[in-house]
Amino acid sequence: MSIPRIFLDTAEPDQIREAVSTGLVDGIATNPNKIAESGKTYRQVLDGIRRYFDGPIAFQAMGETTEAVIAHAREVHAMDPLLAVKVVANKVGM
Repeated sequence: MSIPRIFLDTAEPDQIREAVSTGLVDGIATNPNKIAESGKTYRQVLDGIRRYFDGPIAFQAMGETTEAVIAHAREVHAMDPLLAVKVVANKVGM
């Protein structure tokens, strides 16, 4: 039987700091909407997460075309080799 893993879904460093302090968080996930709401760039959000958490992080790549999604996914992944890049499961993302 596998053990469930808990990923916190946020881009807010205060929430991350508090949740990580519990010892229950296995990973952090976020998306473009949460990043936009934070008013920060992907890089700034990543740096904020890394202040409190050194484990796996999932960021979502975005774009209007498949080529744009691929380019953004490469850009996001280049920021940190431990990032998992999520894509929307639609025709453009797939």
